[in-house]
Amino acid sequence: MQLVEDFMSLCQDFLQQDTSVLVSIEQFFGDLWVEEGILHFSLPALYQYLISFSDDVESPDYKGFRQALYRSDFNTQLAIIGARIDVHDSSGKADSSIYRLVKI
Repeated sequence: MQLVEDFMSLCQDFLQQDTSVLVSIEQFFGDLWVEEGILHFSLPALYQYLISFSDDVESPDYKGFRQALYRSDFNTQLAIIGARIDVHDSSGKADSSIYRLVKI
């Protein structure tokens, strides 16, 4: 799925401290932010961020994105580049929990 691939690109660019990505995150209004060099996000905010940059006219709705992300081997792929997604603040529900991209 394109949005999951876009998320991987976002993670790679963030880890490389790509200036345009850092600026776009800083300008984003929502639960997606950088604190102490770590990317934090809620899944709904991440979806909104990715959709705002997507060229895919057939992008899935949020629920489809979330399902595709959970079915993917995202953390396995991230581990190859030395990172993973962790739960930073669990609300008990995936949609309102806060996640973070951390280096391993």
